Amino acid sequence: MFGSQVLETAIGIALFFLAVSLFVTALQEFIATALKLRANTLASGVDELLEQKKNLDPVIQAIINHPRVSPLDGKLSYICSTSFAAATMHVLGGIGDASKDQFNQLEIAIGNLPAGNLKSVLQLAASRAQGDVTKVEQEVATWFDESMDRLSGRYKRYSGYLSLGLGALLAVGMNLNAFAVGSTLWTSPVLRDQASAAAAAAIAKGATTVPAISADVLSMFGFQTFFATFPSGMALLGCLITAFAVSLGAPFWFDFLQSIVKMNVRGTGDKPAKADGS
Repeated sequence: MFGSQVLETAIGIALFFLAVSLFVTALQEFIATALKLRANTLASGVDELLEQKKNLDPVIQAIINHPRVSPLDGKLSYICSTSFAAATMHVLGGIGDASKDQFNQLEIAIGNLPAGNLKSVLQLAASRAQGDVTKVEQEVATWFDESMDRLSGRYKRYSGYLSLGLGALLAVGMNLNAFAVGSTLWTSPVLRDQASAAAAAAIAKGATTVPAISADVLSMFGFQTFFATFPSGMALLGCLITAFAVSLGAPFWFDFLQSIVKMNVRGTGDKPAKADGS
């Protein structure tokens, strides 16, 4: 049926994009680990947040080097907002009993900080706290958490650029032409059946994190060599479409594949009842 042909072709294309996405994800993770991209992004973000290039104040250095902030092995990959706030309060002397003298000591320490983001946040927090040191710590934690959310967005953008670049390199290098894949699927019932079976197997395995599927699927579509030919014209456009599709990520294509496989199963209709009514 025409409707089944459309769905099976869509399943094959989605499977193809999933396979390439998984391969790109594996490469991306390898490169990110080798370059320590997450750790370097976090370290540079914290430096910007505390304006380390503008000043090397020993108090701020003490906060960064505090055991609650700096890991013992030196591999910085995550900083908890409450840990950062606790370290800040400890360095500034904002711990102990909740006395007026303690809060005054904290305000003096804040006043001695160099002008910058941290000082501004602490001054605002102290003015709102009404003498409660705990509230100051909570506001610092909230500020740091929000800053890390923005930094996470930056890392995702970096990852997206890397994914797009790797996708383009693979698509052009291996001539992964989305138009050719769609055309071949449309005219080959055998390939559509193979793709549908492979899609069902991928879904059963939860294949968003199984790069092994990539080699089998790409082989199924005939992609085995790298830079055997350089695409041009519509073939190049098809490769760029593949690169853009891959940048959407393996989870996107896995979810999409699941949805159209379910549509295809429903489209086949209910299993006919036997003559005995069973």
